[in-house]
Amino acid sequence: MYKKNKSVTYPNPVKDIVTINSASKIENFKIFDFTGKLVYSIDVNASKKEINLSKLQTGTYTVNIKSEDGIETTNIIKK
Repeated sequence: MYKKNKSVTYPNPVKDIVTINSASKIENFKIFDFTGKLVYSIDVNASKKEINLSKLQTGTYTVNIKSEDGIETTNIIKK
């Protein structure tokens, strides 16, 4: 089930560390490149999490945030 965004992902664009802050508990966080390939996945089990993305190449990524309320999709830009 896809919901309106109840979480915030910042900063955007991101250099190394991205923070996800959600109104509900985040179950997992997945990042996909422009081809749809899964490039990063982590189980979170918290409402706030800092994630190190320094190993990702520069570009635009699609982020899926699965929480107790459903799945949210957003984009982030990696510097």
